[in-house]
Amino acid sequence: DDDDDDDDDDEVHETDGHHAVVLTTPRRQELICWSTLWAHISSFAAIHVGGSIQHWMMDAFGATEHRVLGPAVCFVAIIPTFLILFLVFRISDIIRSNFLTLSHSVLELWDEVGEESDDDIGALSLSFLVCQAVRFSISGHLAGPEGRVPDDLHVRPEMVLSIFAFALVSVVFRVGLMFASDSASATREASTDTSIAEYCKRWVYIGAGICSQHFAWCLLYTIIWSTRMVLQAYDAHTRGYEINCTSVRAILSMIVSIVAFFVIWIIDCVSDRTEDRSVEAALRSIIKAIGVLIGFSWEQAFASGVESIVLNLEGEGGGEGGAHHGGHEGAVEGEDASYLGLIIKCGMAVALGIVVIPAWRKYILRSVLRLRRKHEAMKHKHETEQRQDDDSDASDALDNHSEE
Repeated sequence: DDDDDDDDDDEVHETDGHHAVVLTTPRRQELICWSTLWAHISSFAAIHVGGSIQHWMMDAFGATEHRVLGPAVCFVAIIPTFLILFLVFRISDIIRSNFLTLSHSVLELWDEVGEESDDDIGALSLSFLVCQAVRFSISGHLAGPEGRVPDDLHVRPEMVLSIFAFALVSVVFRVGLMFASDSASATREASTDTSIAEYCKRWVYIGAGICSQHFAWCLLYTIIWSTRMVLQAYDAHTRGYEINCTSVRAILSMIVSIVAFFVIWIIDCVSDRTEDRSVEAALRSIIKAIGVLIGFSWEQAFASGVESIVLNLEGEGGGEGGAHHGGHEGAVEGEDASYLGLIIKCGMAVALGIVVIPAWRKYILRSVLRLRRKHEAMKHKHETEQRQDDDSDASDALDNHSEE
């Protein structure tokens, strides 16, 4: 494949005094691969921490059953997670810009990938916590850190309409940020400027990402709650079909994927026909958020399947036996069963990673990076032609003025 050969030959030479640094496209690809994976892992770790803080503050203030105080405490509980991320991102930004002696090209690439990973972590985690608070405000039930819908939640049509309305409000806020600030209007480039003003502009960009991602979360739970309402109508729980069971989750993920496909197709058509680069960037960020939405829905389906396997294996390994024996012996067996479940989950995660990550890095990510470079080249060509046309028009106008 000629494109593959071009990718392998793409090099950037930079001299940092003594050593010639060579950055090949495969090395860039590897850096982006692992930064993306660790960013998503960190995002869900931050979600778990933030969700635990929400539950702790709700219990501390006794606001779980309060319809006015509860939502207020739930939203305020997001602030500690925001402050933690704000401080961590600030420290990492200063370290990358001031304390490391790398060649310019290496530092520039690392700063770009690092900031993009930080932005993803902030947008994913904070948007999910906001969605958790919105769901509590509507339903009166605070989901766990994983965001699962309680099996006893009774969903009404007005609840589905309310969370869908919040999804639309997120789009409005995203567009508003785009017009209100240049920092949220287009794809942000990494900067070595570590001033607090520049850092705050970066958080405006993260805020735009939070709006885009919150739209995706609300759209996901609109579909989940709608499915829950259908299950209620047909008393599916009497046949063993709960909203969190593996079969329902798998079907739900397929529905989410189909709906997301058509939504992305519509947004992509609108994006291709717009001339405004800021609008195009905003629409592309929404498409990216919906892509994460598809992945999260399938993650919950696979997590449900893994839990079913673990429960069955724990029962065979003595987890159920421990329930039939009293005293210390039963406690030990139950503890052993929990460790067995943890080992099984970790083993399945490692096995899945060994199979999926190399294929994703070699084929999917490689194609994405190639298309990104082509898009940037076309964008640069278009901007160059636009500047040439503007200069030509200005020159013609000057000549006409001189003749007059």
